Amino acid sequence: HVQVWAALLGLPVDKVSVTANFFELGGNSILLLRLISSLAKVGIKRTIKQVYEQPTIRGLVNAGLSTVNSSSECLIYLNQSSQGSPLYLFHPVGGRVNCYDRLASDLAGICPVIGVQAPFNFGHDRQFKSIADLAKFYVSAIKLNQPQGPYKLGGYSIGGLIAQQAARLLSEQGENVEYLINIDGALLYPANHKPRQNHQCLELALEGRFEDAAQSSNAKARLGDDFKDKDYSAQLDLVADLLMQTPMDGLDDKAAVLVALRFFVDLAKADRPLTPTSISGQSVLVLSSDERIQDVVRSSWQQSITSDSRVVEVQGMHETLLEGSSYDYILAVLRRDLK
Repeated sequence: HVQVWAALLGLPVDKVSVTANFFELGGNSILLLRLISSLAKVGIKRTIKQVYEQPTIRGLVNAGLSTVNSSSECLIYLNQSSQGSPLYLFHPVGGRVNCYDRLASDLAGICPVIGVQAPFNFGHDRQFKSIADLAKFYVSAIKLNQPQGPYKLGGYSIGGLIAQQAARLLSEQGENVEYLINIDGALLYPANHKPRQNHQCLELALEGRFEDAAQSSNAKARLGDDFKDKDYSAQLDLVADLLMQTPMDGLDDKAAVLVALRFFVDLAKADRPLTPTSISGQSVLVLSSDERIQDVVRSSWQQSITSDSRVVEVQGMHETLLEGSSYDYILAVLRRDLK
């Protein structure tokens, strides 16, 4: 196993020990997913959660496999802080929580940061019709981990919407939601929104896999002119086959890719009805200067949050808010609010 780590990290074997920390050796979230695939090839099946929380060879070898359908697998401790109550950050559209790695590291002196990842990451084929249905699943995991409040919740993009729904559910259960931060997530669809069809969602998934526009266009062309007329199962199968030609990190078999695709389609189509939300603590909207979505993000927040709230504006486009000076500003907001 030392050889697996050394090859992945590009290090001499003598620089890797069984007690060395994967992340301190230079590992990151992308290499983590490749590590999981590499370990599986030598007969060791481990989850994203286990690598984050047991980031040494000895720890991973000794770690027992968790029950894959347990909602607790959704929760990943992204830092090792023991101060204060945790901040739960919900995944954006991709279903993974690596976008919060830097925030977790920078908040380590203030509070634990727990990422809430999508169920497909541990093989659970969770189906849902609304964001509220998905939030119920996550709330059950959070309450197993932390039976009582105060709760602190947040998320970027659609993760902000999931956080709002989780906050609403917890508040309706009489729990103390002390903090809610929505980083540029629209809580409602715009007035002119047209519900997406399955084939449109799958085309979006395919586009998101290729950064190069020509590759993306070529992949979509290979779906064929009759793609939208096929039944859903055939559509899924075709897109999965195309994706398997450039395997996604951490999803190296077709069954896992199909589970991830079904989740993405459900998420892209999920209902977003107006659900007024009132919490006992403070609610914060971090609003980007991105003119494409600024109005709907602001107005949906104002319609949905009925308790004490504030809006903080940050310069930057939606896709890059967790980078550069936009990131620095968001980190400053969190540090001030959570201390």
